[in-house]
Amino acid sequence: MKNAVYFSGLKNIRDAIPAPKQSDFDLQFAIKEKNPSVAFILNLLLGALGIDRFYIGSVGFGFLKLFSSITAILSSGSLGLC
Repeated sequence: MKNAVYFSGLKNIRDAIPAPKQSDFDLQFAIKEKNPSVAFILNLLLGALGIDRFYIGSVGFGFLKLFSSITAILSSGSLGLC
């Protein structure tokens, strides 16, 4: 039910855009639309490295998670570097 309302609202927004600009809207929306299942699987498998955040477009949080993971690994000495 929620998907029907969502896509109906999206269609109304697209129809309100002038015809020459509708293809630009389609392109921009297709770039931003991400599959939640893929994001969830990435989170389970590579979430500690921030790969899931890069996928959904949140690059800042992705770098933050990646930096935090690398810092935690290096500070724990588990790689034998300390």
